Amino acid sequence: MLVYSVLAYGATQPWSQGPLIIAVALAAVFWALRLAVFHEVQVVFSPLGAPLLMIGIYAIVRYVLAEVEPISRSNMLLALTAVLFFFIVLNDIRHRWQVTVIVWVLTGLGVVLTAYGLWQVLRGGQWVLGQPQFAAYRGQASGTFFRPADLAVFLHLTLAVAGANFLLSRRSHNAKTALAFACLIMSGGLYLTFTPLLWLGWLVLLFVLGGFVIRKRGWHFRWVVAGTCSLALVVIAVLYASRSLQTPSQTTEPSLRALCASALAIGQRNFWMGSGAGMFPWLYPAQRTTQGLVDHCPNQYFQVFAEYGAVGSLLLLWLIGAFLVSVAQIVRLRDTKYSTHRLSNRYAFAVAGLAAMAALVVNGAINLNLQSGGILFPLLTIMATTLTCGVHRRIGESEQKHHPGSYAALRIHGISRFVLVAALAGLVALIGTRFQSDYPAELLLRRGQAAFDRFDWNGAERNFLRAWKFDNRSFATAEALGDLYLARATWNERERDALGKQAFSWYYRVKTLNPYHTESLLKTARLHDLLGNRDAARDAYRDALNRDKRNASYHVHLALHYLRGGDQAQAERLFHIARQLEAAEILPTDEVPANRRATTPASPAPTESTRAAR
Repeated sequence: MLVYSVLAYGATQPWSQGPLIIAVALAAVFWALRLAVFHEVQVVFSPLGAPLLMIGIYAIVRYVLAEVEPISRSNMLLALTAVLFFFIVLNDIRHRWQVTVIVWVLTGLGVVLTAYGLWQVLRGGQWVLGQPQFAAYRGQASGTFFRPADLAVFLHLTLAVAGANFLLSRRSHNAKTALAFACLIMSGGLYLTFTPLLWLGWLVLLFVLGGFVIRKRGWHFRWVVAGTCSLALVVIAVLYASRSLQTPSQTTEPSLRALCASALAIGQRNFWMGSGAGMFPWLYPAQRTTQGLVDHCPNQYFQVFAEYGAVGSLLLLWLIGAFLVSVAQIVRLRDTKYSTHRLSNRYAFAVAGLAAMAALVVNGAINLNLQSGGILFPLLTIMATTLTCGVHRRIGESEQKHHPGSYAALRIHGISRFVLVAALAGLVALIGTRFQSDYPAELLLRRGQAAFDRFDWNGAERNFLRAWKFDNRSFATAEALGDLYLARATWNERERDALGKQAFSWYYRVKTLNPYHTESLLKTARLHDLLGNRDAARDAYRDALNRDKRNASYHVHLALHYLRGGDQAQAERLFHIARQLEAAEILPTDEVPANRRATTPASPAPTESTRAAR
């Protein structure tokens, strides 16, 4: 699951998250069977159990109250899968060799993605595993992730694990040499992402590791680490300054401050419960200050507040605080029970978990996307494994004797086993019922879109309609069907009216299923233009513009509508507004010279055929 979540494009989309959900559900089924078969079993709950259970319950409650169910469904499935995955890992990792496997898997993934990122930089970064990269990220290392920031965050996790094991574990000399080279390679990969703000998390990571090395190792090694940390501070500062000078100061993408302000305004609409999971991209247009499409707020704290409200923010802070306190207790107890200078593999992994969390706390305020499975599942693996690194009970030690920071397993027997089995079965059933409509529809929608791109309209229609049968609440499928009939109406003049009516019916379903889908209004306006309904087209354009008043592209479309109708003054006014809003389209000049106005003959009124051609 670790390997898949990282290599499957970061598992950011529902179609790539599907196998992860299936694997976790199967693991939960096998776990429930083990609980039901054996008369007595050991279950590890950990201090993170309470906040994670509350997060899972709150995710279900917020999904039930969702305004647009299909938007919140995938987020709910990912949240429940993540909670279930944490408890499965926590109850399966018990031996040192399992910790060692996780160390080498994470380190190997970090090295592989860094090597692939270097290849991307050398080749211009045009592709990500055969898929075209976004123009804004070309020339940066992104690995199997499309966003370089996601690769940088993932390398923070792997660098924390590899660095802590190099500095504080008692592994062999050859293993430590390999870990040292891996740390150097991944540090180079962090630089190649060219995300200067995220280098602050890199610096925090190094200082956390350096602080534990100074505390654990001899005096000579302490001075070496102190000098290395100081040198790292200077090097990262120089790299940040050089990168800032190379980066253009003006950009059409929304700034971090603008997105945080939008998220804060959205969250204040429903202070306690938030706007709903996944609603930020749909509510953002009403709050936009600059152009550009967004899918989340880079500041994870504002993102949680916007979508889950104050309750979700408090649960997130509770989870982070409980983890930091638990790791501090593990480290303190290990320092108390064992020699101060004694190296330990579990101690090293506990420090790695602390360093990784410190880096992610900083990254959460800069650029972090926990909806990416390639970040979420490795993070949960590190957190769960860290909690299993507490001091284990010795053979002669009483079972009732428990200290904070120790590895404690609860003995479950009798009716308690069946209560836990029933809870797991109910959770798996909830995931399965939502998943059986979401995932097949997503796959069929992708197949239909691929056929649509090949102009195989019959194949596209067949796949879209099958997807609609699986999930008749999917506005994405309704929009795809509307686009299909719009394209067919554009090319088929003989059946244009009938095809146009079908396109209208599907676009109206989009508006019903998702009232925030402003793009469907724009497509409806284009269809009216195609059919010669100029007044209806103008009303649809204006309706879309009223919902997203600072969208430069919408101003351009309405201006072109006026230009096709011969209203030059209105078109020039809207073109001027679009230019002020930094429209990406190629626009005519603001003013037409007087001599050209006098000599240029008036354009004839467009006929039905010219309207259709245009």
